[in-house]
Amino acid sequence: MLSERGRNRTVIQVHTTGDVEEYAAAAETFLKADPCARNVLLTIIDIVRAAPGTYSGAPSFWWITDGGAVVGAANWTPPHNLLVSALPPTTAPQLADAAVKRAASLGLRPPGVAGPAESARAVAAAWTAITGDIIERDRTILLNELGALVEVPMPTGARRAGRADDVPLIARWLQTFSVEIEHPVPANARAIADHMVARRADGCLDRRWSDRLHGRFPKRRRGGAHRARLHTSRAIATMDMRGVSPTR
Repeated sequence: MLSERGRNRTVIQVHTTGDVEEYAAAAETFLKADPCARNVLLTIIDIVRAAPGTYSGAPSFWWITDGGAVVGAANWTPPHNLLVSALPPTTAPQLADAAVKRAASLGLRPPGVAGPAESARAVAAAWTAITGDIIERDRTILLNELGALVEVPMPTGARRAGRADDVPLIARWLQTFSVEIEHPVPANARAIADHMVARRADGCLDRRWSDRLHGRFPKRRRGGAHRARLHTSRAIATMDMRGVSPTR
């Protein structure tokens, strides 16, 4: 695709890979330019690097360039949705086409598209224009930006670093938390928990409460240790795609 910028003609390209390092080398700087809005996209890079068997299918990655500059990114980690960053609306058909082809090659399909509302809708609409599938909005959530801290009581007990023998408990917490927030349960929660504990070797200690839990998942407390008094919000949408067929 050619686009006009003054007197310059630039080429918009969608790049596809299953190699997380190739993707990170190309897109990580773009993702880190807005780390709050793109935090899940960034986190998935870390997860795939440390525990590639976490997902039920091979991860897929895309980045979009306009004249060589990255202007959008996406990933798909089955069984989760295709996850997109904010991207130029005119690039949605190219990204959807690349994703449909990737899904067909894997013999899998994403259940939907998630990301900033405008971009998620554009990519889902482009997908269905190719496949003939039907889309509907599943949910809209808000990405909150912290404006002020308010101290709230901490739970009883003391924190300690997670250990190898905590892995089964942490895995159960991950599964229970996913159910509570109506999120797909990780295909390999044990691998994620192993990764969390293993990060101690990198000087990043994962903590758990040692008192009064008795193996039960601690219910979420509003705001945790701190909560936001003032914040700004951005809409994040999940679009379900019904009847997706990767072979079409």
